[in-house]
Amino acid sequence: TRQLNVLSNIVERTLIFGGDQELLVLAETLDADKPAFIQRWYNNDQGDNVDVASETRPGVQYLNALIRLLRDCYAKGVLKDIRPVVPLTTAYLNAYERLTTTLVELGSDYIRPSSSNMMPLTLTTTAAAAKYITTSARPKSPRDELDRFAKWESTVRKNYDNNENPYPDDLIGTWNVQDVVGGSVIGSTTVNLKPQGEVIVEPPMQGLRWRLDPGPTHLDTCTFQVLSDDGAILQYKGFVDRGSRLEARVSKRSVTLRGGVSFLMRDADGVGGDDMLPMNYKSGLTKFVMSRDANGGDASVSESYSTEISLTCPAVAEGEREIIDGPNGPILVTKVAGTYYAVDAKCPHLNLPMKKGKISNEGGVPTLSCNFHNSCFEMKSGKCTKWVTGALGNQNELIGGIMSSVGSEQKDIVAYSVSEAEDGTL
Repeated sequence: TRQLNVLSNIVERTLIFGGDQELLVLAETLDADKPAFIQRWYNNDQGDNVDVASETRPGVQYLNALIRLLRDCYAKGVLKDIRPVVPLTTAYLNAYERLTTTLVELGSDYIRPSSSNMMPLTLTTTAAAAKYITTSARPKSPRDELDRFAKWESTVRKNYDNNENPYPDDLIGTWNVQDVVGGSVIGSTTVNLKPQGEVIVEPPMQGLRWRLDPGPTHLDTCTFQVLSDDGAILQYKGFVDRGSRLEARVSKRSVTLRGGVSFLMRDADGVGGDDMLPMNYKSGLTKFVMSRDANGGDASVSESYSTEISLTCPAVAEGEREIIDGPNGPILVTKVAGTYYAVDAKCPHLNLPMKKGKISNEGGVPTLSCNFHNSCFEMKSGKCTKWVTGALGNQNELIGGIMSSVGSEQKDIVAYSVSEAEDGTL
């Protein structure tokens, strides 16, 4: 079950961040490794070549379901019927439903269930959550809080009237938008989100409309459309963490949206019908990243960077760390053995955070590790010394081989020189 859970998480990330090539490679890899999985966990009691429909071993059934999900998404481009097509026991059916629900909530371009194949997700609102937190007395116990929250959530879902402002003030302003295919930036532009849904873009493109829809969990959906010079409508659908929006109002950190770009037929209504397919279908999905400062200024998220840039950081004690905003995203600043180091705190493999990554001494050189897939980077030079060797700190050749085929190729990270000012700041 533990290994299947790891594989399920890999499938989830691939369907969110990957393209057709990653789906095909992962499906083929899982299929090829199925005999080894059976040999280890079922002692090959029924053999390797049991027909999928006749398979009775619960873990193998679930593995078959993951492989079939990947193959169906690759073959069809967009999967609308997300019910499993292979037999599953009750426990694994629940796990499969959790996986597909997460894919829907996080905006996988491959999973777009029709209403007949998916339970409707009733929306909750930031305002309702804030009211609950500020008006509820401190709970007497965790159980008391859980019971109270369940009743509150049921009331919110029952009385929700969808009056949320679709054009919130904290998203109005100028954004830097980058289109990404296969981990590489293929274009960058500026988009201005105006009040009441107006979109301003650079010619020859023409902005159409934008809006924000509150999500069922912590992710809200921001959608905007632009008209290209050849008459095609491109729809950008991104997701922003509600907590980061609230935090940005206080911390003034940048706000970032990530999502996918779809080709929308000119006469379509923009609600995700049959005429919408991911761009570059079969050749790598187009993703996008858009970022801005909380006060409305631009914030670049480019993979490139200037040869010289001046940033300021509070004093850092030995063994501690600070996170500041940099040209490529967050920068980790720390002090090891009396020397200051600063590197990008985002792993180039899947752009996952390394803010809390382990710092160790490898041959006398401080090294930062990614907690997700174990990649390691020298903090003095940014050089990558290990690349995707497993998951969550565990060295696993199988998982490392699968995950190294997903996301970016091996890359170094940016390292910065650090000097100490007279007042102790860096």
